[in-house]
Amino acid sequence: MSDGSIFIAKLDDRAIIEAVEKVQKEFPNQLEVHFIGQFGEVHGEEIAAYRESGSLSLIRVKLDFTECSWTWYRLGPPDSKTYPQAAEYDRIEFRGNQYNGLTPQQRPVALAIDRTLKLALQLPLTEIDPSSPLSLATGREVLQALQTASQRLLTETAEHRTKLEIDFAAREAAREERFSQVRQQDEERLSQEREAAQVAHAERVAALDLREGELDSLKKTLDDRNNTHVRREIRSSLLDLTKERLLNFRVSPETRTQYILVHAVCSAGILFLLGLAAVTAVKFDSTLPPTAFALSAARSLLAGAAAIALGAWYLKWLNRWLQRIADAEFKLQQFRLDIERASWLTETVLEWNQSSKEPFPELLASRLSTGLFQSTKDDVEDPQTPASQLAEALLGSAASARLKIGDQELSLDRKGIRQLERPDAR
Repeated sequence: MSDGSIFIAKLDDRAIIEAVEKVQKEFPNQLEVHFIGQFGEVHGEEIAAYRESGSLSLIRVKLDFTECSWTWYRLGPPDSKTYPQAAEYDRIEFRGNQYNGLTPQQRPVALAIDRTLKLALQLPLTEIDPSSPLSLATGREVLQALQTASQRLLTETAEHRTKLEIDFAAREAAREERFSQVRQQDEERLSQEREAAQVAHAERVAALDLREGELDSLKKTLDDRNNTHVRREIRSSLLDLTKERLLNFRVSPETRTQYILVHAVCSAGILFLLGLAAVTAVKFDSTLPPTAFALSAARSLLAGAAAIALGAWYLKWLNRWLQRIADAEFKLQQFRLDIERASWLTETVLEWNQSSKEPFPELLASRLSTGLFQSTKDDVEDPQTPASQLAEALLGSAASARLKIGDQELSLDRKGIRQLERPDAR
């Protein structure tokens, strides 16, 4: 016997009291009974007040036999999660977890009490009043039969559901096991096929690598004559380098910064000088003294002349900058053509030496190599910085110049400056 619950037909207070008293008569002085009503435990003569037909004041009755107990609940225990309360049935909870602790003499008594209590709750518990209509007794018997049948159906349904769940769990476990076996077999077969494919692939790759090595060896043997492959590789790398330089032809960020700085300084200087000349010219007044008028006019003319000189130098410098960029691009193109010419000439000379015992004509070689990797005379010039060019422009436009060298001062006019500019000047 273990802990559990059974459902019985709905009983009023009189029916449950008579059933308990019937069990007490079978086992006198062996059971301890506790009646609990809505307002607490019911003692002694208070039980008579609950014998009225239709009374539903009792909520719990407990029978104790040593370590075992049986408890009747109206609607079921309120704190039970396994068996919720139901308005159609009452519930009897029996606890036999201490059954193993009973003595051999007490165990048959506990089983007899359990059987007698269940039988007492299933049989008609009260005598039918002859004065009551027959339909009342009949309806009660029908209701009790329906409740008993419903209880039996619920029990059978629960047992059948449990059986189906066990069967389903067993089938699910068998299916999972079969699926696991099939999956393991598929994985093993797939692993074997993968290993076989990898071995076949490795063999084919090794064969292709061997074939490629043989072809590379043959190609190298063919190109090793007169270091042809090295020369062609150098030529190809040079051509690629020049092609990349031509596609991405631009000055460095540092040079671009200096270029922008010169633009900014020249533009600011020209605007400043023109503004100074304009402001000085606006202040011309014929009423000024001759000396002040002459100074104002000279200041305006000098500012305008300086602005014109700076603008002329700026245009010359800008033109020279653009010319240098164009020359550099042209030199790259010329260098590319020179590489092609030199490679063609080298191939021609080597083929000549292989096919003929006579040396290649020197005159033809010199004519074919004329101008290779050479710059024109106009391209070779002394580098000048923007500062030196500006000084040259200012000195060239000046009427005279004074140079102080130590304690001595040297004065030069236009003629002397032009003589200093001559290449043969000492």
